[in-house]
Amino acid sequence: MYKKTLLLTILAGLMLTGCKSFDCCMPSTISVTPPVIELTNVGDSDAFTVICPISWTITGMIPACTWLDVNKTTGEVTITEPNDGADVREVKLTFMAANGDKATATVKQNVYDPATDPSITDDGVEINGVIWATRNVGAFGKFAATPESTGMLYQWNRATAYSATDPLEPAWDTSPISPTWDTANDPCPTGWHVPDAFEMAKLFNDAANVDYAWEVTGGRFTDKATPTNSIFLPATDWRDTDGTLMDGSTTVNYWTTWTDGSTLAGLLTFLDGGAVSTNGFYLQAFPIRCVKD
Repeated sequence: MYKKTLLLTILAGLMLTGCKSFDCCMPSTISVTPPVIELTNVGDSDAFTVICPISWTITGMIPACTWLDVNKTTGEVTITEPNDGADVREVKLTFMAANGDKATATVKQNVYDPATDPSITDDGVEINGVIWATRNVGAFGKFAATPESTGMLYQWNRATAYSATDPLEPAWDTSPISPTWDTANDPCPTGWHVPDAFEMAKLFNDAANVDYAWEVTGGRFTDKATPTNSIFLPATDWRDTDGTLMDGSTTVNYWTTWTDGSTLAGLLTFLDGGAVSTNGFYLQAFPIRCVKD
């Protein structure tokens, strides 16, 4: 008799509150962990853990964005676009249980860092018999994010990467430099290397086979036999022997492995008027465009 009375009491309560199931009458049904997920690169993924005894879904995203893919029923979040801005960006997600209870959590996307992005690869393009990378070197052993990215600057035969913008980090190295570019100091990704003088000459000093054109923010070299094969080398600032940042908007320099065996090494130098071979001091820092082994 007691069980029958209890059941009738519960059913009466459901009818009075408008509930159609036991689920919607449960108190404080939903919680989400962790409160914040931090991701960086395209393809990075993680999932929130949702504790809820009834059905739930993700109902809100503030602000609305295109850089994040959200699975509304599993809580998995995936980065779909790089964050090329200067600051971390974030979005707040609202998780709602079937009874109307809510919880929130946040996804943050760190500023894009090509040094941590495993997806950046380069098949290269063949120009005049040499296969060139389509982008500069970024962090040691990594390509820059895009063909237009300046990447990082390197002293000749040194593995330390310097930024093409101030402030100067890390500390500038003024110690003596060996007159042979050691393999251990080659910043090109595996399967690539800093071009030698011969490889570089085939790019800029063979007008019969390669076209050169200045394109406002850099130079483009195109294989005449296969015009779809071309590379763009962006103009970038460089650093002098004391680490001072120098303007590279009108005269652009890229390292080769050639050296006079003392203090000077070979450069590809180009500007609006054309491309030539020049020399730079070991202690200066310039960008690098790799060729395939």
